[in-house]
Amino acid sequence: MARAQAIETRALRNSEVVDCQVGEIRTDRRFELPELCQIFLGRVTSICYLLALLFYLFLSQWMASPIIGTAVATNMPINSGVFRQCNEKDFGPHLHPTDGCWNTYALSVLLFSVVIIPLSCLELKELAVIQVIMALFRFIMLLVMSIYSIVSVAEEDDSSDTSSDDDVFTKFNIQGLLAAVPVFVFAQMLQSSIPSLTQPISNKRRLVVFYSAVFLVTTILYSMVGVTVAMYKKNNILEVCSANWKSLTSPEHGAAVRALSYFIVLFPAIDIWSAYPLTVIIMANMVENMYNNDPMQTPSRATRVVHRFFWATMPIVASVFITNLVILDKYDGLIAYFIVFWFPALLQYKSRKVCEELCLSTDTPYSSWYSGNKVVLVVFLFGIVVTLATFVGFVLPGSLS
Repeated sequence: MARAQAIETRALRNSEVVDCQVGEIRTDRRFELPELCQIFLGRVTSICYLLALLFYLFLSQWMASPIIGTAVATNMPINSGVFRQCNEKDFGPHLHPTDGCWNTYALSVLLFSVVIIPLSCLELKELAVIQVIMALFRFIMLLVMSIYSIVSVAEEDDSSDTSSDDDVFTKFNIQGLLAAVPVFVFAQMLQSSIPSLTQPISNKRRLVVFYSAVFLVTTILYSMVGVTVAMYKKNNILEVCSANWKSLTSPEHGAAVRALSYFIVLFPAIDIWSAYPLTVIIMANMVENMYNNDPMQTPSRATRVVHRFFWATMPIVASVFITNLVILDKYDGLIAYFIVFWFPALLQYKSRKVCEELCLSTDTPYSSWYSGNKVVLVVFLFGIVVTLATFVGFVLPGSLS
């Protein structure tokens, strides 16, 4: 973004040379990633990136509604007429639940849309309070899941264990790992949000520290939850992590355990109130930025609301007909390879080359050892390898089971 800003400043001044140092990112100009691709990689590449990113974000939003619908439908005590309370088996390998459960699920999604669509039409600063509160609760939930799993593993009797550690390791399937890698990448997707998240930050000098801390913390928390919950549930683990606590909400357990379990089971649905509007804003901003002839001119509030209403509504409509999160997550993660590894590496390399050709400095206030050409090459090659390996894992028989 800093290099693109320097190039744009040079063009506006209509001069041969601008200050040889590329400065910090301004707060009055936001470069969306498709626009950066257009500046450094060309129009065709920019369109390809935009389509890939929109498809990825659309699938991400698509997965939000099933999380809400499943959580509410399995905990809503409604059994009358065409409605009935759902259970985990209704949302197994099927594309969508059947019979009365589907009606309850659709009602849950409808209630979700009534609240989330208006929230998605707000500005980022208007959502600040919700974002902070949800972030705090998100950390609490992940820590609670990990601590509860560790305590349960420490307290359980060895005789009650249905499988030894050796037995668990012998059942490890490398083919299943290939299919799971896209899910890991999906969990660490942040690149598409960087321009929108960066603009409100006043102290741009701290961006490297800020984003490095974000990746480090999310890596530690996701890894901790994955390992501890797997140790706790072993072969009985469910694909949706929070659903492993559903059995502890029954009346036979104590009030504290039930309250804690309800918090874990329902929080992913509650957390959508934070993530969903952010993604809608990102999608709308990217599309607006691509057809806006004057990047410095912000579209009117009415235009922004119309775009955000569209991007907030369509994934919810799609989720009524397909609710299988595992299928969506795997293919969404496969698309994320191009967004996480391929395009950023190309963008980093090409932006350096363009700046060299224009006699601009290739270093920015945010440059470091991992923005050098050697690291860029490693990232690009790694992206090719994991893309091919994962695709092979998908097409092999039984890889999606």
